[in-house]
Amino acid sequence: MMHAWERKIVRVGALLLAVGALLFVGVLALNGFNFDRFARAVSYKRTTYSPEGVFDRLDVSVVNADVRLQPAQDGTCRVICDESGRGAYTVEVQDGLLMVRCESHWYDSIGINLSEPELTLVLPEKEYAQALIHSVSGDVDVGRLHIDALAIDTTSGEIGLENLTLGSLNVETVSGDVDVLDSVALGDVSIRTTSGEIELDNADGANFEITTVSGDVEGTLRSGKEFSIRSVSGDISAPESTPGGGAFSASTTSGEVKIGVK
Repeated sequence: MMHAWERKIVRVGALLLAVGALLFVGVLALNGFNFDRFARAVSYKRTTYSPEGVFDRLDVSVVNADVRLQPAQDGTCRVICDESGRGAYTVEVQDGLLMVRCESHWYDSIGINLSEPELTLVLPEKEYAQALIHSVSGDVDVGRLHIDALAIDTTSGEIGLENLTLGSLNVETVSGDVDVLDSVALGDVSIRTTSGEIELDNADGANFEITTVSGDVEGTLRSGKEFSIRSVSGDISAPESTPGGGAFSASTTSGEVKIGVK
């Protein structure tokens, strides 16, 4: 005889199977029930755009491409895209904003991928007022740049931030891991995940607000904080609070929190 919790698990499993079947049928319908499309390999052609105009703000939105932001050694801006017949990029500068968009849908990436698509923004070394990056399943890597306000949101893509000078940082992801390495924010740092792991290595900010459900939070800070850490079932390890050092707030349900100060 099944226990009540076992019956709940069975019902949830059946519901997930039903949702998966409906999504599969929906994708087939969007593609005219053309099964050949799913068997066809997805190949990409690398294209380089040279946007014209002056900008200090960035707005990037993709579906499944890995996004990289890096400084230009020669001071010239380039946007390097992997494009396929299923989706092309729009790259334009308007009113001080560099906008990069991929005109594709999430179901366009279904098939046999010969390689993972990439989008690389090679940027002149200067201070940028704002950078907004949205990705569904692609990874996001940003390194060696000065950005006043950096905001990133993904669903499952991993996020890697290294050697950054920031004003503020706002990160949201569902299952992607978040790594912040050798980076300093003069303002607030907010990182929210559901199951993604969060690692801070030699990082700092005026205040930290970390929220996760089952992901672990680990790492080291450059300076002491007033620590406020809550966990339902996960282990907690943190140094003594430093009065006036800014706030470090972390909340998790089942994840572990282990933070130190260098």
